[in-house]
Amino acid sequence: TYQVVDTYSLVEQALDSALEYVAGTNPVNVAIITGHEDQDISSITPVFERSNYVFDSVSLLTGEIKETTNLVLIAAPTVDFTTEEIAKLEAYLDNGGSLGKSLVYIGAATQSELPNLEAFLAKWGIDVQDGLIYELDANAVYDNQLSPFVYPTENEYTDRLTNYQLEVLAPYLKPMEIGEGEEGVEVTSILATNETCVRKPADAGEDWDYSRDDLQSYQVALAGVKSNEQSKSQVVAFASMELFGYISEPVLNNGNLVLNVFNQI
Repeated sequence: TYQVVDTYSLVEQALDSALEYVAGTNPVNVAIITGHEDQDISSITPVFERSNYVFDSVSLLTGEIKETTNLVLIAAPTVDFTTEEIAKLEAYLDNGGSLGKSLVYIGAATQSELPNLEAFLAKWGIDVQDGLIYELDANAVYDNQLSPFVYPTENEYTDRLTNYQLEVLAPYLKPMEIGEGEEGVEVTSILATNETCVRKPADAGEDWDYSRDDLQSYQVALAGVKSNEQSKSQVVAFASMELFGYISEPVLNNGNLVLNVFNQI
């Protein structure tokens, strides 16, 4: 059976190459945004700290994102951001027109609607929806329809993966699709479900049902990128907080996927 094991064992579980690749002489400064009843991610930060990531916490209600910050991390908030907080995120990513900044958003199926944050993500081509994703192919789930297996495809965020046939377990997905984004944003699908999934809306009644026409693929991880001649800023969104709970499971590709995505941002 799959179970979460000691996160420190990642280094001994076929992730050496990913960890060595991301490690460098210059630290990666990560600001974890707080103040929104966010998920605690302290169980996964030690892995990145071994790879020269330095974590700090900041409340955008009372503080500012430091100029030295390379990556902002938003972990499954359940309280929406204010317009002032969104403005700080936008200013950080714009970086005075120089770009060169990154943001990672991790969603969770337990979240309610967050209009301001979702409108911000939509500008980066990330369309977040309400409800739950059900995988209807019995051969593509772990223990229930809310826990699908998905397989990485080769793209710039996964090109260092050594085994594309090793599955990723992505439970309790927040529905997410590729949106239009604002002008100048290019969107890359990093990871998606099979085309045998259906979304159950949050307001669905007990008599909710679906048809085969409703089946489609949903995004598990997306990247919206804005570039100029010198640099780029990017927003990467994961649709499952629970996906990170399995990064230390050696028979899954979760750990390699997460580390390889972070390597590229």
